[in-house]
Amino acid sequence: MGDEIPSQGAVTLQGKFPSRAEIRLIKDGECIKVVQGETFYIYNRRAGRLSVEAYKRYLGVRRGWIFSNSDLYKVASSGLGPPF
Repeated sequence: MGDEIPSQGAVTLQGKFPSRAEIRLIKDGECIKVVQGETFYIYNRRAGRLSVEAYKRYLGVRRGWIFSNSDLYKVASSGLGPPF
């Protein structure tokens, strides 16, 4: 499910939504960042599955709006140990 993106190091992910929302960045099943707004940026240095969720309030209730597929990011080994 989702894409696989090989990388020689860190990957910068960014996204833009059509309107303001609560944006949650999920890595390997855990929420790693929550942003209120229309855009997000994350600098990822470790391999793993990343996905994005967006929530909006409607009639005073928080509701799911956008849920992405998870993408697998692989970091190529340089032989120098794990990337930091």
